[in-house]
Amino acid sequence: MRVLVVGAGALGGFYGALLARAGNDVTILARGTALDAIRTAGLTVDSAKYGSFTQPVAVVSNPAEMGEIDLIFFAVKAYDLDATARQIAPLVTDGITLLAVQNGIEHPQQLAAHVGEKAVLPGVIYVSTTVTAPGVVTHVGGPGLLQLGDVFRANPERLERIAALFRDAGLPVETYPDLWPMLWRKKPIACSPAAVL
Repeated sequence: MRVLVVGAGALGGFYGALLARAGNDVTILARGTALDAIRTAGLTVDSAKYGSFTQPVAVVSNPAEMGEIDLIFFAVKAYDLDATARQIAPLVTDGITLLAVQNGIEHPQQLAAHVGEKAVLPGVIYVSTTVTAPGVVTHVGGPGLLQLGDVFRANPERLERIAALFRDAGLPVETYPDLWPMLWRKKPIACSPAAVL
């Protein structure tokens, strides 16, 4: 699958590297030192569960440089959500899924305002990762569990197709016909300073 990872931080780097290692065509949207490091050396992951490896990936600084894509893994911080969503909105044409993994309950509607409800597929992630250097991610804890489900109109075929993508990369995935309960459940956990996200 052709995947664009938006947000070259801890989550984007971790999941992007695992998806690329599984044979997917992954491109990272990055800037600054992360752009230079990934372009030069790829993504490096250090994980007791998934191994330590360096994975070459494509990297761009401008969404307009992208060709065809199937999935956008949207992993930017909440404070960058609106500006980044406006930047990538022209890429979200019919058939493209935007998988959003922000904490909280506001982001599905925020993203839908920019790209339409049909494209948005929220996810809840339970993992703790950190960027130890540009392009280098350490997996600190948590299984990497990804919970997926629709919050607008149901699309079971798409849900299973995206879930299979991550399962094929060796990641645990749960699917739900309605993700709202999981989003609400993660909200108080995410506010805990001791939480494994």
